[in-house]
Amino acid sequence: MIGVIVFKTCLYSSLSLVLWTFSSLADAKTLKVAAYEHRPYVTQDRAEKGFLYDLTVEAFKAEGYTLDFKFYPPERAKAAVKSGETDVLIPSYKLAADTDTFVYSEPLPGDQVGLVAVKGKHSLKPNQSKPLSDQLDLINGKSVGIVRGAETGTAFDTDGKIKKEPTDRTVLNIDKLMAGRVDYVLADKYEAADSLVSERPQLIGQLEFIDPPISSRAFHISVGTKNPKAKEIIAAFNSGLQKIKKSGRYAEILYSYGQSEQKSDDKTINIATVPNGDMKIMQELSKDFVKANPGVKLNWVTLPENTLRNVIYSSLAISDSQFDVMTIGAFETPIYANKGWLEPLSSLPASYNENDLLTPIKDSLSFNKKLYALPFYGESSMTYYRKDLFDKAGLKMPEKPTYAQIKEFAAKLHNPKDKFYGVCLRGKPGWGENMALLTTMVNSYGGSWFDMKWKNQVGGKGWNEALDVYLDLQKNYGPPDAAENGFGENLKLFAGGNCAMWVDATVAAGMIFDKSQSKVSDKVGFTASPVGTVDKGSHWLWTWALGIPSSSTRKDLATKFIAWATSKDYVELAGKTKGWVSVPPGTRRSTYENAQYKAAAPFAPFVLKAIEEADPINGTVEKKPYLGIQFVNIPEFPAIGTQVGNAVHEALIGKSTAKAALAKAKDATDKIMAKSTYGK
Repeated sequence: MIGVIVFKTCLYSSLSLVLWTFSSLADAKTLKVAAYEHRPYVTQDRAEKGFLYDLTVEAFKAEGYTLDFKFYPPERAKAAVKSGETDVLIPSYKLAADTDTFVYSEPLPGDQVGLVAVKGKHSLKPNQSKPLSDQLDLINGKSVGIVRGAETGTAFDTDGKIKKEPTDRTVLNIDKLMAGRVDYVLADKYEAADSLVSERPQLIGQLEFIDPPISSRAFHISVGTKNPKAKEIIAAFNSGLQKIKKSGRYAEILYSYGQSEQKSDDKTINIATVPNGDMKIMQELSKDFVKANPGVKLNWVTLPENTLRNVIYSSLAISDSQFDVMTIGAFETPIYANKGWLEPLSSLPASYNENDLLTPIKDSLSFNKKLYALPFYGESSMTYYRKDLFDKAGLKMPEKPTYAQIKEFAAKLHNPKDKFYGVCLRGKPGWGENMALLTTMVNSYGGSWFDMKWKNQVGGKGWNEALDVYLDLQKNYGPPDAAENGFGENLKLFAGGNCAMWVDATVAAGMIFDKSQSKVSDKVGFTASPVGTVDKGSHWLWTWALGIPSSSTRKDLATKFIAWATSKDYVELAGKTKGWVSVPPGTRRSTYENAQYKAAAPFAPFVLKAIEEADPINGTVEKKPYLGIQFVNIPEFPAIGTQVGNAVHEALIGKSTAKAALAKAKDATDKIMAKSTYGK
């Protein structure tokens, strides 16, 4: 179960967020919510606000309430609700000492608060049959870093034999732990993991959470008893909670944040993947694998791209891998392999035929000339456009369009009154979402992430031009919800006939040209990804692949499954059952030599050429010290890319200017790189 710990003192500026409005504001019921920051469960500065935040919103929404959120330091938030100044407290614990001053909701998924230690540098071996709070003698005389005001609700809080060393934030305690100044850190399991992923990525894999936890408690929302409507508000929340449970929305929210009960028997393979079309087909066709392997079960955890990466990275951060098969990509594989987190795939059957894999894709999944993941599909990027509308308007799409031309075409075809938009681009924040596209734009305007001395280039050459063009296209010629659209949302828009152009992954071609999935399958043209001022790094190289974490206890079964799912035989099965236009592209040369595929997929030669010409070494005008076109192959990049992506998103939604966004992005990058060893 994922949850958070109550921290009583941290300074955060308040932020008011009106989450939705109804057609008649006069009839709306508005509640003031006092919240405090508890990443990744309640947060104000990310696109994903946390499952506890979302559950609160949805439950009250089901009862017709409008919420006005303000973030405070924890003690201030609690005091505001206790006095009746503010209506609702989130998050909240049901504490015996507070039963006379607060009314509590039904329980919600809670936290696991325990000790974090440096892996291999502690001798603590608690009895797993009882909570660590009953075994505190094991840490008598030890020093524990805690956040000021943190409470576990157990004997730990009052035990005078434990040396408690307070700081303001968990990440600062982690720094003290790594410096040897404390023996352990008290933290919620997933809050600690999130701190590593977002702020100390260079430490991922070096720490572990010691089981069992000290305490596990449910979350609640609460209302102060001085509020005359306290019971009414809580009753409304509980009622709304039951409604969203019945509708399935409750489970959907938890699932979207990686909440899943994992099965642990020897013949169950736990698989983490993304909800892309090809992956959905794999799940459907996997019944053939189960049939051929009696007794084997497949437990699928399907998560949005950003969430999947966070869940996987977080589990690795504290040595808490939940999976036997992980969907990872060209960025993660060599880094994870170098860290020892992946099982080398050195015992594949001869029938797998590694030599059939496309060289750029195989190389991207290798480390020290060994494969560590098998490609399910590979891709570059390209421009899709409506041939019929271009012809009607007398427009001609060049073989290599510039972004200036894309803007010209978008301006002529944009018709928002009819829900038709000039261009669709990724706006959802994330290093693999908006930053995948924007990085290629920066490349093609002559910029890069770092120079050869690892000096931060964010905000320098190419960045201002690329961001200005990106924001101009999105705000003036994109759909109204462009800021929340990623690959899946834009695919739906383009396939539904709502976009004149779309710049994105080549893997979408199979879906766009499939008449069963696309309304415009017979009206689509395609060409190269646009360029800015130079033809460098304008199209990316990526593969979604299947890897096996070294912590898996079912490696043989997992290897058997991923070899099946990425084999030539699987491609044949998909072609025969789903149509050749829909087979996983970009992985095997035999696919592009198959006459049936070539007949069904007019885009096949173009995609193959784009993949083979994508250059992760020379993808920028100036020489760079890193591999990657749309990413930087260092462990710190997910944290950097996420924070820069969030800054860009703020500019897109009008929360900041382009200049301010780049300044914030540069500062975030500087801070993360200051903790690294690059350029030193």
